[in-house]
Amino acid sequence: SYGLTLTQSAFKVLLMVYGENLGGAANEIQKLSFIVPKGGDITREDVLKVCPRQVPIMPWDVSNAASEKSLKQAMKYTALLFKYMGEGAAVPIVATLMRQTERLLIGRSMLDQGKGKEAIAEALNMKPYAVEKQLMPVLHKHTCSSLKTQMKKLCDLETKVKGAAQSKRTLVELAVHQFAA
Repeated sequence: SYGLTLTQSAFKVLLMVYGENLGGAANEIQKLSFIVPKGGDITREDVLKVCPRQVPIMPWDVSNAASEKSLKQAMKYTALLFKYMGEGAAVPIVATLMRQTERLLIGRSMLDQGKGKEAIAEALNMKPYAVEKQLMPVLHKHTCSSLKTQMKKLCDLETKVKGAAQSKRTLVELAVHQFAA
């Protein structure tokens, strides 16, 4: 309605900042209607000029914090994702928790079998240095048994968040809490 075209990169920034909050995104576009000439393209740079400055939080930040047993950080990231993405944050958070749990389960089982960082790195398509510095400290905080239990819970949760479950946010927050605790 402002006679402007939103580029794909500008759309991605608005999506990351506002998620399902269409009112917030519409407010930014309205601001841009005063800056961008009528008939012009709204670019990523234009959006960044008017959007509030914030540290972008991504779903993998939640799973990393949870796997490191940093409960406070994991819950903070979860709350921020739901704030900016709305209920749409549920599926990506659960997906990254499942992926992280899978990686930890593979790494932990190999560690329990006496395999070294090189074998774990190869199995997980990582560099040995990254395994040693990033993954090994986290692996020691988990057992195969706890990771298997966590994965079963996440599989059940995935079905609920992709379905018609009510209060998906609460379900996700409980899963993050259980993983990080």
